[in-house]
Amino acid sequence: MSYTFTAWGDQSENYEIALNPDNMMIIGLNLVDGESQNVTWESGIESNFSLFNVSIRARWDNFRVVGLIYQDGIRFQTKSAVSLAFKNWLFPYTMQIKSLLSNDWFYLLKNETIVRDYDTNYNWSRFVLEDGNHVFITPFETHGNISKAIYDDGTLNITIAKSFDETGNRFNFWDFIRWYSSLLIGSQSWGLPSVFSWVIRIFAAISMLAAILLVKELTRV
Repeated sequence: MSYTFTAWGDQSENYEIALNPDNMMIIGLNLVDGESQNVTWESGIESNFSLFNVSIRARWDNFRVVGLIYQDGIRFQTKSAVSLAFKNWLFPYTMQIKSLLSNDWFYLLKNETIVRDYDTNYNWSRFVLEDGNHVFITPFETHGNISKAIYDDGTLNITIAKSFDETGNRFNFWDFIRWYSSLLIGSQSWGLPSVFSWVIRIFAAISMLAAILLVKELTRV
């Protein structure tokens, strides 16, 4: 019941993004949250996004991908279990991102991939993160030239948005696991009383002890 009320309650559309809402309707996306930020090439600053208690950060820089090979692109990261436990960005998790044009997955969204996937009709390059969030990259300036924005201006606009699939099954087992683990480590309370987290921890400890005793009984010779 607590998971139902905290994770799947009524979701209000309370967001502002730097995208044309008419274009969202044309491509059939019903967004429930979103955030737009500007990123600058090699600024050394992470752009932080927050969507439904999930933190995502993006950085546009030159990264070492393997050995001594470096590539220019945007890297997207989220907080790992260690990061959530210590409430910082220690040991973040690098997310994969998918090109809707080629269906390829990348750990680094390279500059040339952004240029290749640019759609002049909508003025964006569109991708999907492995957690299902949509990523739209547009030129910061109004000239509508993605190559100029990347190689000359050095400034882009990134929009990360979450959509709602009205036809799909909304329950997701991994969402429940993330909800449950966040209560156990205390990184999120999801609006519940703080004592509820301790109740969950006690139940988890009792369940673990019961499992150990059961295994011990089953393996007794």
